[in-house]
Amino acid sequence: MRWTSVPGNYGDSDARAYLLRRHDAILAGTAAPFAIVTSEELIGSISLVRIAWEHRRAEVGYFLARHARGRGHATRAVTLICDWAFRALGVERIDLFAATENVTSQRVADRAGFEREAVLRAFMRGKGAQHDMIAFGLLAHR
Repeated sequence: MRWTSVPGNYGDSDARAYLLRRHDAILAGTAAPFAIVTSEELIGSISLVRIAWEHRRAEVGYFLARHARGRGHATRAVTLICDWAFRALGVERIDLFAATENVTSQRVADRAGFEREAVLRAFMRGKGAQHDMIAFGLLAHR
């Protein structure tokens, strides 16, 4: 949550607004959201967002529940959604952005085969502050 714009006091109205935004983005063809699940429970979410069909490009974003972290779930989910995007959607590039202080997300990007490309200063706003982000890229023809 620290690296996102998700409110700390997340409630029912926030969840409804999130689902409506996702619904609209699906209909517009600019996002493909999925759940991350184990055989027992929902543990997170992952989405392709900002799909730019004319450029054959998308961005991947994800979130895991605290108790599910450190077990490879994020890396597996990122790998699966990227492979699907390349194969089924014809995407040729996928971006992933991680805050410079978010070493865990940077490790996920590395393990999923992304290449570190740049540091983007004051690139994204979250929790009332601008964050420097590391831009990672993954190409279909790895």
